Amino acid sequence: MKQEAIGNLIREAGQKMRRARPSEENIHQKEGLANFCTDYDTEIQRFLIRGLSEILPGAAFFGEEDTEGNAGADADGEYTFYIDPIDGTTNFMFDYHHSCVSVGLAHRDKMIAGFVYNPYTDEMYVGIRGKGSYLNGRRLIMKNKPVEQGIVEFGCARYNEAGIDWLFRVVKEMFQNSLSIRCGGSAALGLCRAASGSNTVYLELKLQPYDYAAASVILEEAGGKITQIDGSPITFHEGCSVIGGTPAAWQESREAFSKLKEVE
Repeated sequence: MKQEAIGNLIREAGQKMRRARPSEENIHQKEGLANFCTDYDTEIQRFLIRGLSEILPGAAFFGEEDTEGNAGADADGEYTFYIDPIDGTTNFMFDYHHSCVSVGLAHRDKMIAGFVYNPYTDEMYVGIRGKGSYLNGRRLIMKNKPVEQGIVEFGCARYNEAGIDWLFRVVKEMFQNSLSIRCGGSAALGLCRAASGSNTVYLELKLQPYDYAAASVILEEAGGKITQIDGSPITFHEGCSVIGGTPAAWQESREAFSKLKEVE
C-alpha cells in the first residue's frame, strides 16, 4: 500500500475544500430533509477516484456521491476505497471549518487503512491495521477513560430522525454523567477525536460506511472499540448505528442505550 501517495492526494483534496466558497448556486438538495450536496463534494470525489485509481489500479470505490467510477454499495473489488469527499457538508456550507476528507481502504472485507484530514486545522489522522494510528505523525495511544472523565460527542441528521427521542434520552444521561457533550457535525472527526482522546465516545443512530470506514481503523488502532449500538460489528455494505470510543465509555454507552430504549 502506497501510504504516502494516498496521504498526499488526500491533503490536496482537502486544500480544494479549504479554498472553496460554496454558494446557493452550487448547493443541491438530496433525498431527505436537510440533506445536501455541493458541487465541491462531487468535484473532490471525482478527483480522489482518479488519483486513487492511479495509485492502486483496479480498486473499487464506495463513495457518497453519484459520480463516475463510484460503484456504491455494489463495490466488490479485492481492494475497495470508501470515500466521503466532504464529511460535514452542512458545516462546509456554513463555513464552520469543521469538515474533513475521509478515505478508508479495505482488502476483501477487512478495513486495513484509514485517512481523515481536516484542512482547516491541518490535522491528518492515519490508521494502518497492525501498525497503529497517528495524528500528524504522532502515535495515538488511547487512555481508557470512562464517560465521567471526558467529553461525549454524538451525531444526528434531520434526514435520519428514526429513534431520535431514544438518542436524546441517552444524550441527556451522557450530559448528566460526563464533563460535557458536543455535536460537531462530522462523524469521521468525532470518531477520530475519540481516538486522540478529545472525546471519550462518539454515538450516532444511523451512518453510512463511507462515514466511518476510515475512522474505524484509526480508532481501533489507537486502542478503542467501535460497534453498532447492540454490540454487533459495524457493516461495510450498508449503513448502521455506531458507538465508538474508549472500551470503558463504549460499554457505558451500550448500557445506556439498552436501559433507556423502553423508557417513555
